[in-house]
Amino acid sequence: MGKERFTINPFPALALTDDEKDQLLELGRTIIEANFERDNPFFKGGRKVDPNRWKLAKERERMKVYTERPEYVGDDAMSNASSTKLPAI
Repeated sequence: MGKERFTINPFPALALTDDEKDQLLELGRTIIEANFERDNPFFKGGRKVDPNRWKLAKERERMKVYTERPEYVGDDAMSNASSTKLPAI
């Protein structure tokens, strides 16, 4: 299958009011700001991950992918049902 497999959009166009468009833009800004706040300590801390929380899953060239260890029980754990934080990918 080539790259042309997604040339036709299977979904109908959305008809949004100006108010709905503004609400979606505000939601996007809110999510982005929350992610900046959450990730800022990582960048300011020298971009080091906590090996007790994260396990290296894959590495290619200069990119590393981590998964959260299932035994991690911190307040910010993605498996914590009472956490108000959004999971990160």
